[in-house]
Amino acid sequence: MRYTLALIFVMTCSVITIAGAANNVEEEKYAPASLVNPYLKIQTELATDSFTSVQQNASAMLKELASWGSLGLELGDTVRRLERAESIDEARIALAAVTDALLRYSKIQGLNLPDGIRVAYCPMKQQPWLQEGEDIRNPYYGSAMLDCGEFSDE
Repeated sequence: MRYTLALIFVMTCSVITIAGAANNVEEEKYAPASLVNPYLKIQTELATDSFTSVQQNASAMLKELASWGSLGLELGDTVRRLERAESIDEARIALAAVTDALLRYSKIQGLNLPDGIRVAYCPMKQQPWLQEGEDIRNPYYGSAMLDCGEFSDE
């Protein structure tokens, strides 16, 4: 009887250990789409020299960040600059700050970019941005230098 109980105990501990080890496998974490998608809409819009929905998309980002509590404060402050931008030039300057903050936050939190999202870099502005697709679409200079940049995939 003792042998049977000991065997059951050892087997139970083994199953618990194996299950615990399986649960400890780190899941790959991604920057939330509810933050990245409005950012990408802003990037695309600025690359086409448009400014019509930048503030609306910045507001969507702020709505997401409001649910993050203190974690979203720094990022929220920079996004607020985008929301308050009164010109395309101000929006482009604010996008650079948002990009820096978003990349910094993602690195600190160990977040990856969602599939298909890449980091591009403008050597003229010396500034990265995020974008989808294979063709460079520079939001900092728009049509004046649309394809200026390269993917850096940080």
